[in-house]
Amino acid sequence: MGRILLGDLKDLPLDRFPSPRLDPNIELQMDGAMAKVDGRVKEAAYHACLGYFNSIREISRDKTMLVELAARFCQSIGLQKPPSLFRKTALKMGLKGIPGIRI
Repeated sequence: MGRILLGDLKDLPLDRFPSPRLDPNIELQMDGAMAKVDGRVKEAAYHACLGYFNSIREISRDKTMLVELAARFCQSIGLQKPPSLFRKTALKMGLKGIPGIRI
């Protein structure tokens, strides 16, 4: 997502800045908390994330990047693989046939 914004701001003198590392204890706490969240809630969050990214014009033009962003979100919430979409939903979103989309 940051690369998209940087492209829009290419005429400004911006430098890349590395993301700060999280305290390992916080990462463990987050992993523990996410393990307690029901899988159906995580799946709904993935679908919402995919829909949100698809609504952003700069992202939705590149469907492969959109699916990659959603897959990273999927991993961050503790899902092993992205949930399936209904075929009709994938068609409406223009995602049928995009690598990483499961129907």
